[in-house]
Amino acid sequence: VIIDGNVKQAWVRNRSGPAAFNQPREEIEAFGRTDLGLSAVEFSSDKLLELAYEELILARKFSDERDVSPNNLFAAMQAYKSCAAYLETIEPKPDFFNDAVSELAKAENDLQQTYLDRSWQADHAINTREWEKAAIILRELLEIIPDRGDERNKDVARRLLDVEARLRQNRR
Repeated sequence: VIIDGNVKQAWVRNRSGPAAFNQPREEIEAFGRTDLGLSAVEFSSDKLLELAYEELILARKFSDERDVSPNNLFAAMQAYKSCAAYLETIEPKPDFFNDAVSELAKAENDLQQTYLDRSWQADHAINTREWEKAAIILRELLEIIPDRGDERNKDVARRLLDVEARLRQNRR
């Protein structure tokens, strides 16, 4: 715990912790549940199977609707990953586990192929100085891969900034 810029450690054994520690503890636990996927340990095996199957159904829905919205394929991948995370502690694995893993790999491959195709189109537009077309394609790529932590997203965002700067320069 950090208090006034100083790091403090506290060990609490067989008693309730100080009230000042409740909020930091709750924030750390919430982080563990949401960002680290530790919520799976809070559920029974039956509940985990149910949640995993629901995520698989959702992933398949997003995958089937990949042409409806640009980020549906990415959303499908996230749902497949959630499905696998729910099943991580379950033994033996249910029948649909292998389907989820293989469908995740296919979705990742499809997303990478889409990225490569659209990225090539953007590069071609940049090389031929079709700045408007390049900007449109790069914006679509940002929708296809919305995760700002993904290197592909960072690369596309960098290229889009350059293209938009050139567009502004040409308008002057």
